[in-house]
Amino acid sequence: MIVLDADVLLVDMRYDRDSRFLLNRQVLDQLRASPLPLAIVSHTLLEILGVSSFNLSRQGLLDLADRIPANYALDVFPALEMDPGYAGLKMTEIRDRIAMKLSVGDAVTVLQIERFVPQPTLFLSWNARHFRGKLAIPVMTPEEWWQQNQPAA
Repeated sequence: MIVLDADVLLVDMRYDRDSRFLLNRQVLDQLRASPLPLAIVSHTLLEILGVSSFNLSRQGLLDLADRIPANYALDVFPALEMDPGYAGLKMTEIRDRIAMKLSVGDAVTVLQIERFVPQPTLFLSWNARHFRGKLAIPVMTPEEWWQQNQPAA
């Protein structure tokens, strides 16, 4: 069984101007024609969904989660439907947050804040724009927080 990384699939799916695109496509075509089974790990599928989430609707992203294994004849280990634990979360929960236009890492962060942090009141991130509207608590950059919390002169 040959296991593929996200970059191999992403080059084929999204980056046809990449200098590696033609070779990458030839390799994938040859692998699909061979009797060797192909696979990805569930984290890889989530990575691809995270990259793709910014250009797709929620339903489009959920459909893509099914199309990738079908289009490339891939087995996914462990299957998302098994709901294995990942950072204390279910894979399907992470997939559903990715559908809200979050990267894998950001989706895990949001879910872990919601699930495990007792009474969060603010989330600080230099990438605050990635999280605004996706958490029930305020989100600010450190600079925004600094400006709001300086004593009056």
